[in-house]
Amino acid sequence: MSKMGGLNGRPLQKGDTLNIGNLSSVSQPIIIKEKLHVDLSIIRINRGLQSDWFSESTWTKFISKLYTVSDLSSRMGIRLKGNNINSERGNEILTEGIPLGGIQVPGGGDPIISFVEHQTTGGYPKIANVITADLCKVGQLKGGDEFKFELVSIEEGEALRLAQESYIQSLKNRH
Repeated sequence: MSKMGGLNGRPLQKGDTLNIGNLSSVSQPIIIKEKLHVDLSIIRINRGLQSDWFSESTWTKFISKLYTVSDLSSRMGIRLKGNNINSERGNEILTEGIPLGGIQVPGGGDPIISFVEHQTTGGYPKIANVITADLCKVGQLKGGDEFKFELVSIEEGEALRLAQESYIQSLKNRH
């Protein structure tokens, strides 16, 4: 949508040629022998700015039921269906910033996870945020995929982020 990336601002197409320059200065690829298992059936979250707008019964429903990724999803937002929820205080707020991974709940009750090309502000309450360590999972979701949310504390989310960064750094140091 922003006409960035790809080739001349469009997605790559069959027959496109990319000039990547001289490869003599590129380091050798890292060969990873162990397989990293990524469980896409669980997306971990912590409470969002308007989490208290949602009753405990709504929260129970939100984290216990399966969501299905809609075919209407894009890099702006991962639209979910199959488990409508609503705020006790309505589904509109004064426009405010939206973080990457913020989960908004519009009037229809189908949550939307803001993703890499999301708008900067919005007017729907944010029930939760995807933790940083699980944003890579959100990027792998496609229409029809099913998953549940799992609520974790901010401290758990930070520990998972640090563990993920440590793992990535260990790969860099292996060669």
